[in-house]
Amino acid sequence: VFKNAQIPVHEIIHDINLEPNHIYIMPENNTLTTIDGVLQLKRNTRNERQTNTIDLFFESLSQVYKSYLIGILLFSESIFDGVFGFKKIKEFGGVTILQNPNSEGIKNVSQNVIAIYDADFVIKSADIPAELLQIQEKLTINKAYNEEENLPNQEQEILNRIIQLILLNTANDF
Repeated sequence: VFKNAQIPVHEIIHDINLEPNHIYIMPENNTLTTIDGVLQLKRNTRNERQTNTIDLFFESLSQVYKSYLIGILLFSESIFDGVFGFKKIKEFGGVTILQNPNSEGIKNVSQNVIAIYDADFVIKSADIPAELLQIQEKLTINKAYNEEENLPNQEQEILNRIIQLILLNTANDF
């Protein structure tokens, strides 16, 4: 990934702020979450072997970025890690892309396993960058995406949005 990517690639070694058009790689035996756009890395202890680190990561991202999130999953040894996270991404309106294991020579992955992910796209890993560009173009044309748009990261702004939603849905004015 480091050699072939045309955008910056970062291996996460400590907490790091997310930036658009960057690739972040999580080291092995760690759990990664995001809070207010900051990737937070936590080393797993010997007694705390997480088997659902991708699920936890996708869930935390989907809660922050909602429909702006595009989750990409490449198959690994932990074949079911990511199923729950993909469902969370879709629940919040994001897009999911799954590597097609059959086109990559990965064995022992049945069509039933692929179907469990319920991914929006199941494609060869080599086709993922082009698909990402198409998704971004479609979202930009439909005015559903704008890189200059900031997601709320200030507590006061979030509180104001919550109060507005309560007012709209219940007519209670605080």
